Amino acid sequence: MRLNRPASRWAGIVAATSLLLTTGSCSPRALERITILAAPELMELRPVLSDFARSEGIRVELREAGSAPLATQLGTRPPVDAVWLPAGFEQGGDGHRLLGAGRTITFSPVLLALKAPVADRLGWTGKGVTWKQIASAARGHRFTFGMSAPDSAFAGRAAVLAAASGFTEVIDSVDDGDIYPAAGGLRAMSTAQTLTAPTDAELITRFLRSGGAAADGLFTYESQIARLNASGRLDQQLVPIRPSDGVVNATYTLRPLLRPRTPKAAEHLSRLTSHLLSAGAQREIAGRIRHRPITPGVRPPAGLPADPPRLLNIPRDQTVVDRLVAVYLGRYRYATRTVFLLDVSGSMRGARTADLRRAAEALADAPAVHPSGAAADEQAIFLPFASSPAKPVIIELPAARDAVSAFLARLTPGGYTATYDALVAGLRKLARIGTGDRILSIVLITDGMANRGRTLSEFMKYHDTLPPDLKRVPVYPVLVKGADARSMRELADHTGGRLLDARHSDLATAFTTFRAQQ
Repeated sequence: MRLNRPASRWAGIVAATSLLLTTGSCSPRALERITILAAPELMELRPVLSDFARSEGIRVELREAGSAPLATQLGTRPPVDAVWLPAGFEQGGDGHRLLGAGRTITFSPVLLALKAPVADRLGWTGKGVTWKQIASAARGHRFTFGMSAPDSAFAGRAAVLAAASGFTEVIDSVDDGDIYPAAGGLRAMSTAQTLTAPTDAELITRFLRSGGAAADGLFTYESQIARLNASGRLDQQLVPIRPSDGVVNATYTLRPLLRPRTPKAAEHLSRLTSHLLSAGAQREIAGRIRHRPITPGVRPPAGLPADPPRLLNIPRDQTVVDRLVAVYLGRYRYATRTVFLLDVSGSMRGARTADLRRAAEALADAPAVHPSGAAADEQAIFLPFASSPAKPVIIELPAARDAVSAFLARLTPGGYTATYDALVAGLRKLARIGTGDRILSIVLITDGMANRGRTLSEFMKYHDTLPPDLKRVPVYPVLVKGADARSMRELADHTGGRLLDARHSDLATAFTTFRAQQ
């Protein structure tokens, strides 16, 4: 998006082609050409380069970057000498390996901006808001938003990464072990998205074209929010939301080719970098596109707070970000491990045992997939219990699904009911196997009538002492006929699970849905 475009015909011609700035009577054909592949929002900085280009006696072309892989764009003609894009997410193959380190010129964090009445209704205007609060409001459909595609655009990718960091309460940067804990919050947040576009510029164009009706707000750059508010094109001002647990920053870094096209091109780019970092150029950039200056002593542009929000680190391993994006988009293949605690005490004789078998078969058959239809690796751990927990049996699904029916058919009820000792045994089994490689859950199929071993209150005290990876394993009690719903609901609430009813025909669907939200 380009706001406040020059109205003159000549300025339009310049914006549509390249920037040609010369000295004296030099012929443009005889001048050195410097071509910079730049982010769309930087196209309005051509005038900032005018004095430099004249003093150097060169041609400087700002070429707008597209969505093609970086290596492809670097191979176009005329050849590119440098890249000026938001740094941090190295997408599009190995194109970034062709570039030197460069220097950061400006930066702009990616924020959520909500229409003022919506921010007021949520109580977020001028208040500290966390990513968990944002996800909770999204899950409750209390607001909608637009966001550029996180699999192709920096702003969308940055929003997903920042949200994942907030959901997992990571201080530095997320890693592979944070993907599963972040999944529930990311999927909840995605339900509130009503507007998308392949780029941030196109996203804002579509938002403005709808008169703002397409969404209650946008995830976009802080600079774009300030420019939109100053443009006079909004019916309602946008309120920037600065999550207290941090956001991801777009650092606009001018990176020359690792192997310069010519020695002179390298010299010109070095001097251009110095010029852009000068106080005067930094002030002019801040005034034109509302980016935050990187040079000490230069104030942020008008309308921005003096201090940026808390800034998060971007993981070095880009596959982590790729997986988080896949989770958000519902494309991630979830590997699961579910412990089935099966009550085979004497009170389960007769119809209740039949209910238990039907429920266990239905839940074991519940696919661990997202709406994309991708299959997932599933592991079921069956742990029967009566007066005490029995030896657990591990069955790999779906390959050994027939073994589930055979195992359930051999169950014979009898004895007392040590429900909460069985829960402890299930959690200890998960701890021995490991908790970092799959989505974990516990399914408890029982009539809820515990009369041996630990009580509910004793189990809750034990649960409160668990390490975080075990404490966040949800328990899904499944009620059979005559079950004690009150204690089972209290158990589900305490562990973050949901109460399910074996009498409902959509039991498997409900379990699949709740597990996907973990």
